[in-house]
Amino acid sequence: MILSLIGHNYRYELEKLVRIFLPFEKITFTDTEENSDNSAVTVAERHDGGTMLKASLNLCGKYSEYRDTVENLCDNYEKECERVLAVQLYRCFTEITGYFPEWGILTGVRPAKLFSRLSSVGGSEYASSYFKNSLYVSENKINLCKKAVLGEEKIISLSKPESFSLYISIPFCPSRCSYCSFVSHSVDRAKSIIPEYVNLLCREIEITAEISKKLNLRLETVYIGGGTPTTLTAEQLSRIMKT
Repeated sequence: MILSLIGHNYRYELEKLVRIFLPFEKITFTDTEENSDNSAVTVAERHDGGTMLKASLNLCGKYSEYRDTVENLCDNYEKECERVLAVQLYRCFTEITGYFPEWGILTGVRPAKLFSRLSSVGGSEYASSYFKNSLYVSENKINLCKKAVLGEEKIISLSKPESFSLYISIPFCPSRCSYCSFVSHSVDRAKSIIPEYVNLLCREIEITAEISKKLNLRLETVYIGGGTPTTLTAEQLSRIMKT
């Protein structure tokens, strides 16, 4: 798949959207218009009267194209241009493939967080409407977000102003995944530094405890993440837990 990005820098979002429909396809990028088979063209042209956004798709011998305009002075201009261009490309794909992803154009990992933020602005119905009409999310996933937000709100309501959460990082993995964006190292390459890392990590936890005590803070949640925490030995994990 050749993905043309002309007049904009929305590569990340559009690439993730393409991968929803073509998960195993190699994607190459260009800033010129390519109209061969298995290609998508996305264009943003800013004019005095507004910004013209266009997406077109050549796939499996079929062609689809959508255009729209965004006002130059609209709120969150860049985000709105990105969303509209993603919607246009999404509609091209659904028209040609007949596949309608339940999460619509959403490609992030925290849809409930977005739903909660929209609900705080205009209420649950506003959030539902935005998910359905602006992000093309299915009713099934909208209802799932509602349930998730209600569950989260019950937990969040238990927090107090002095509450805090502690994140403990174990930046080691059995192997390094090609798609991973986290700071982590394969155990094979980092094995020699793990014991010293655990020593320093435990010391840092102790210092954090001293600081939180001075500030009269209350530890509420501990999250151990990575990486892959279970790359540590049982003894190393036990020492961290005791600390």
